[in-house]
Amino acid sequence: MRGLKNLSFGKVFGIIVFTIALFTLANQFKLHNNKKNPQNVNTAYQDNLVIKVSDGDTFTIRIKGKSEKIRLIGVDSPEVYHGPKDRGQEPWGTKAKKFAENLVLNKEVKVVTDVTPKDQYGRILAYIYVGDKFVNLEMIKSGNAVLLTYPPNVAHVEEFKAAQKQAKEKNIGIWDKKSGLDVSPYEYRRKKKK
Repeated sequence: MRGLKNLSFGKVFGIIVFTIALFTLANQFKLHNNKKNPQNVNTAYQDNLVIKVSDGDTFTIRIKGKSEKIRLIGVDSPEVYHGPKDRGQEPWGTKAKKFAENLVLNKEVKVVTDVTPKDQYGRILAYIYVGDKFVNLEMIKSGNAVLLTYPPNVAHVEEFKAAQKQAKEKNIGIWDKKSGLDVSPYEYRRKKKK
């Protein structure tokens, strides 16, 4: 205590400012490192079974013994039929669902997250792999889905853009000039809410 009495107000104030600056600097360093490599980026779940395909971009997967809804990142597939009041974007909704079922249903998959691991509905936002097949990319390449990105989950956006461009140029699936979609799935849902 005697030592503190000998310190002037200026020295005590300087020590306090220095301590605050040190904590601030340490927190900035911590935040910078978390932005560069957040803990949840590229979390991979191996050997998970797809137990249900709801549509072309939403699946239910058994992860560590628990059922989890998965929403494919960067992919938006046509809406499926939900009854007389919501006919969906048929036949494309069913075609996309069947394509996805052929790719993943009852198969072991690898689930990889991006910067934001879940959406507002609690679904895991993910890139899905069956062996070396990249499901998100296959959905776009085959003309069964369109590109739809929500930053910051954009790790594969350039691949998706190139695949969509190629599907459009070849008039594949929903891009067919005679019978393709007349409105994107996103626009369809937006109009339906009005």
